[in-house]
Amino acid sequence: MDPTPGPLGETPYIPGTPGGQWTDDEVLATRLRVLQMIHPHWGVKKAQGTWNGVGAVTEIGQVTENTILRLVFHDCGKYTDGTGGCDGCIDWKGMNHAGPSANNKADYYGTEPIDKTDNNGMDQITEKLELIYTTIDWPFQNASLEMSLQQSGKSRADLWDLAGLVALERTLERANRACDLDYHARQQVTLLENRDKCEIKLKKPLKFLTGRSDCLSEDPEGRGYVASKAEVHPKMFGDAKHVIDFGKTIFGMDAEHWTALQAIHGIVHSPKNLGIKYTWFGSGYISNMYFKLIANKKRYLFDAGGDLSFGGAEAAKNIFRTAVGDPDGNPVAQNGWRASCMMAWNTTEGGLVYSGQHQPQHLTLPTLTRWLKDV
Repeated sequence: MDPTPGPLGETPYIPGTPGGQWTDDEVLATRLRVLQMIHPHWGVKKAQGTWNGVGAVTEIGQVTENTILRLVFHDCGKYTDGTGGCDGCIDWKGMNHAGPSANNKADYYGTEPIDKTDNNGMDQITEKLELIYTTIDWPFQNASLEMSLQQSGKSRADLWDLAGLVALERTLERANRACDLDYHARQQVTLLENRDKCEIKLKKPLKFLTGRSDCLSEDPEGRGYVASKAEVHPKMFGDAKHVIDFGKTIFGMDAEHWTALQAIHGIVHSPKNLGIKYTWFGSGYISNMYFKLIANKKRYLFDAGGDLSFGGAEAAKNIFRTAVGDPDGNPVAQNGWRASCMMAWNTTEGGLVYSGQHQPQHLTLPTLTRWLKDV
């Protein structure tokens, strides 16, 4: 069944103007639609058209809470002329780019080096949010609203912001649940500190504020969410100073709060379509484990442990029932930094050199014991 556009409204949204006020019923209905859109079950994803396949290289992006958080963050960046920010539009440059595989020798030395980040991988999430914006029923069968958000005068930018709040809500729920179910491996704050410090507590409600204005898109295909201006993006492998300066210049944030926000990268498992491996890392949850990894704080092993879906017949083997440390049961500082070449990139020296974290492969207790003697 195709999504239903619904009736035309007397005051449909006009790009460039502030979005209209939302009713409580519209907020509730849209929240449920977003939650259904990011449903984690593969069978549900395939049935509702939010499946993107598996593998290190994919042509379309994921539809998950993680991707929504990335979208709303990128949406609030500025254009190169200094305008923009949280306007329901993103730069489409580099989108739908299936890059080289770092595990396929046939792809070696065939890709131009990547300097700036982009919005690749956020194509499907914007397209699916557009269905929520312009129809009255998707992803459900029955209508959730009498009139679409667009036809009732709501801005796309406000929808994206609400979707971000829903995604953050789901992400916090998963992180806190992991304090009890995945603390032996990924969410180790329960062990390294205590259960109370592991749980993220909201001190006040997450407010949904309306009135954002959408960009004036000139997309020839009529996609209102495709920006017509180039965005400012940070360097792919910029140093710490570049990262801090970018937050201050583009987002107007001080170093402390901007650095704290970087923990959101800990929920991203691996980069797609970049021709690189193991550069992004984290526990898979919003957690200070991200900073513990960067600072090489002592922790227990989770070489292949932990499971973000909390198990299932096919993944239960990854759930650790015990924590593994040194021979005395203590956590261990086990990360190091190394230089690595991007063999998939076409450069005269075989690839750009960058710094990345690594740990010995297949780090079990016996190999850890031998490794510790050599450190």
